[in-house]
Amino acid sequence: MGAISCARHFYGGDVRTPVVIVTHEPHMARGALETLAMLDGRGTVHVVDDSGDAAWRSELATMVDEVVPVAADPHQGYAAAMRTVWATARRHGWARWFHLEQDFRLTERVCLTQLHRLLDAHPQLTQVALQRQAGGGLHHDAWYDVERAHGSVVAAIKATFPRQVTVHDGWIEQSRIFTTNPALIDAKALAVEWPDSANSELGYSRRAAHAGHRFAFWGEPGHVTVEHVGQHTGVGY
Repeated sequence: MGAISCARHFYGGDVRTPVVIVTHEPHMARGALETLAMLDGRGTVHVVDDSGDAAWRSELATMVDEVVPVAADPHQGYAAAMRTVWATARRHGWARWFHLEQDFRLTERVCLTQLHRLLDAHPQLTQVALQRQAGGGLHHDAWYDVERAHGSVVAAIKATFPRQVTVHDGWIEQSRIFTTNPALIDAKALAVEWPDSANSELGYSRRAAHAGHRFAFWGEPGHVTVEHVGQHTGVGY
């Protein structure tokens, strides 16, 4: 796509992209903050925190632009955290934001301007996500074994749900899953409410696809730009 300035956003001049980090464990959150050094074009940093740890939140407030507690009590769960993300994006009136969960680390430099250009060119898309390693180092669900067997997240989705995946030059369009893996999210996604229920990611994905939304992965199939380094410790997925 050629050399472009990562400070420029084609939908809004030189305004940089806000970042939302979802966290529930302080030791993992620190690594997520450090990995932002690999994200070109980032702007203000907002942490949606589900730890319930007042001391950690006070420390965190000195490191980021905003700390948004999910609740006073700890570990309200994934669905509650994502509903808080939705509320935060609406309150700020963001056109787009970069979403990062606490246990992901960038493995190469990412230029947000390129992701913006993809969303600009394809208005049916409500997100463009980065590809993680097959299986994500996880074993609590049989799907991760499917990913490992096919060698990549995209290959697994394409093999299992072929009618829902289209491979383009440098990106993949699909309607199977709106992922909360690292992604640039467009405000159009807010038109669909995040479910307050178990399996909320899949539930949201089905509602969004029914509404005509489509989702993208950045890069050629199997081009990993982010690594999942955590374990399945969250609740309410």
